[in-house]
Amino acid sequence: MSKVYMSMPLVEVTGPDGYRELWAVASSYDEAVGIAQKLVPQGFTATPSTRRLPAGEKIEGLCWGEARRIGS
Repeated sequence: MSKVYMSMPLVEVTGPDGYRELWAVASSYDEAVGIAQKLVPQGFTATPSTRRLPAGEKIEGLCWGEARRIGS
């Protein structure tokens, strides 16, 4: 079976203190912000990011509907 590479939506999560994190979400672009928002504590906001992350080890093994913090 060959590997398929596709872009993954990135979401910027901002805490109440202004600290920002970048999250990769294995979903459609339309659903990414909602999935991330459900995973972060109350008071944090999630917004779509214009940045793109190529497929790599940081996101390997991510299942559909999951989100993972990949950096700040």
